Amino acid sequence: MQEALKHASLWLKGAELTADDIRSHLSGFEAEQLWCVIHGVELARGLVDALITETRT
Repeated sequence: MQEALKHASLWLKGAELTADDIRSHLSGFEAEQLWCVIHGVELARGLVDALITETRT
């Protein structure tokens, strides 16, 4: 389980960085829409990282 969570966290980090890079090329409403996606990915990564920390203790 721990390894699966680590992989999920790394995948989410990659998705976050990729989306953030794409967002820098957008403007207006499209940039705002992608920001919402980025924020959702950040939240998911935070939850996964919290589970990683919790399973260590």
